[in-house]
Amino acid sequence: MFARKATSVAEKLAHYASFPQTPVSLHQMIAFGQDPSPGKVLRAAKFLADEFPIRLAHRIRDIDNSALGQTPSFATVRKWYLQSFEVLISLFPPVSVHLTPAKEISSFPTIKLPPSTQRIFLPTATPNPFNSPAAPLGRETGGSQRRFYVSPTTDRSWTPELLELNSQFIKVLQGVRKRHDSTVYRVAYGVREFLRKSGGNGAQGADEELHDWLDRFYVSRLSMRFLIGQHMAISSPQPPPPHHVGIINEQTDIASVLKDAINKASSVCEEYYALHRAPRIVLNCPSSLRFAYVPGHLNHIAFEILKNSLRATVEKTLASDDEKFPEIRIDVIELPATDQIAIRVSDQG
Repeated sequence: MFARKATSVAEKLAHYASFPQTPVSLHQMIAFGQDPSPGKVLRAAKFLADEFPIRLAHRIRDIDNSALGQTPSFATVRKWYLQSFEVLISLFPPVSVHLTPAKEISSFPTIKLPPSTQRIFLPTATPNPFNSPAAPLGRETGGSQRRFYVSPTTDRSWTPELLELNSQFIKVLQGVRKRHDSTVYRVAYGVREFLRKSGGNGAQGADEELHDWLDRFYVSRLSMRFLIGQHMAISSPQPPPPHHVGIINEQTDIASVLKDAINKASSVCEEYYALHRAPRIVLNCPSSLRFAYVPGHLNHIAFEILKNSLRATVEKTLASDDEKFPEIRIDVIELPATDQIAIRVSDQG
């Protein structure tokens, strides 16, 4: 079903931002990607082609509603997000119904393909429950427009024309990912510009609000790149490495990944501060612990946290003229009765 005509980019952004974002769990990605048949991969492509514009529209709205959006760097980031948004909403061309049975087309509730005409129509949206004051933060009220990453699939009647859409989608995703490679650095410059212009936040509440905003922005960016990497991996004709489902390693060696992050962070610390030896980092992790995760993501997160911990420890110790750096501890804890672990970094910096 098609609704009102979209007459401007601003209207399209507002329309897509009215949809709730659909969370995708690690468990869902593993369950979905264990048998990446052509039909399932195409369904994933169509889900992401629908979901990514929604997420990008939310981030653009966040930038527009924040004072950060008035800085030149955030204007650049907004431009990148808008470019990706426009590419994605125009990705799939009109598809004739004869390419696949009608019941197969109807099994794509998330993708509303426009008719063969120059006029562009958007599907009627269920208002985003996050916009409602009655909806508690972090909860979804759900609705008939909700979409699910894992759904029953079949490869029956998938034509070459339809399967080619995923190849086109992969090329678009590669372009999107490359376009946003410098987002983290540009955001950092934007924060500096904002603080310079405002003379510093000057209030703890404002500082916490800025950190919360950046946390949401970075988590959204990470989740999108996670989904892009996973989809590209399950679409690859090459067999995955052992224990991998896409980019997810079901047997990630937590201790090994953390040791590598420790070595890299310590080397950076020693070079930056011209130290003979960085503060000692003690790792307390069962050597046999294995966990389903993306090793590269865990390595990067641990590396960044340890860099901050080492910096704080070194600078505090040097300022106090102490001769010995206190230890930094990493404790990896398996949470009882769950399939989760907790990683705690403790320092005296």
